[in-house]
Amino acid sequence: MAVTSSSKASVGSAKNARSFPVIPRREIEALIAEGRAIIIVDQHVLKVDAWMKFHPGGDKAIRHMIGRDATDEVNWFVILAVSHRARAYRGMKTADCR
Repeated sequence: MAVTSSSKASVGSAKNARSFPVIPRREIEALIAEGRAIIIVDQHVLKVDAWMKFHPGGDKAIRHMIGRDATDEVNWFVILAVSHRARAYRGMKTADCR
């Protein structure tokens, strides 16, 4: 099934819907062949060339995911980061939750 660049995909609720162009896999492969750093997160194509130097795990972690679906890795990292920051707000423990 061929998908053209002019196709649109809706993301979000109807009220806040935003359309994103749909890019065929061959176009993604062509961008990668040109040296672009492209990863997929939640079905979105991310061009992460400029961000690689700021990635907390270094550019090698991103290079490992180029052309792949990195959704699980990104979600895992976000959960860890939020969990770590949430610890600063602990104030008490409950004896009921074990």
